[in-house]
Amino acid sequence: APVALVIHGGSWNAMDKTSITPLAILIAECGYAVFNINYRLLDDAPWPACGDDCIAAANFLLQAVHPVIKQLDHSKIVVAGASAGGHLALWTGLHLPPENVRAIISIAGPADLNYQSKNQVMQAEKWKKFFGTDEVTYEMLASASPANYVKPGAPPLLCIHSTNDK
Repeated sequence: APVALVIHGGSWNAMDKTSITPLAILIAECGYAVFNINYRLLDDAPWPACGDDCIAAANFLLQAVHPVIKQLDHSKIVVAGASAGGHLALWTGLHLPPENVRAIISIAGPADLNYQSKNQVMQAEKWKKFFGTDEVTYEMLASASPANYVKPGAPPLLCIHSTNDK
């Protein structure tokens, strides 16, 4: 079976992997071995800790550290998530070697944090908590924005949003 990494949402600071179980089940029903993960929340560690945790989980799968994973098609993974998990799915998938990513699925995931900041979708206090500092710069927002890592040869992306997504 091919492998999928599923990442939960919750504004990077709430919920856990049980909140995205329906997506994990849907992907499993499509024939994938699904690894539904947790990551450090902002109250425990600011950005990039949650991103680092997702990269570590992806590398755990790609390197087939556990014997069970060796039995799976782990050479290319799908990375999927919703909301903050969609952001993390995009960020993770775009930071891995493209030849190791089958596809990236983002459901209502923020892709450009600078755009959101300018449009006041997220208040300044949220960004301060996200980065763990009172001094949030354009460069910090840009480095955490998956849109800045899309380039020719990137893995296939599926970004889904609804009319009520802010």
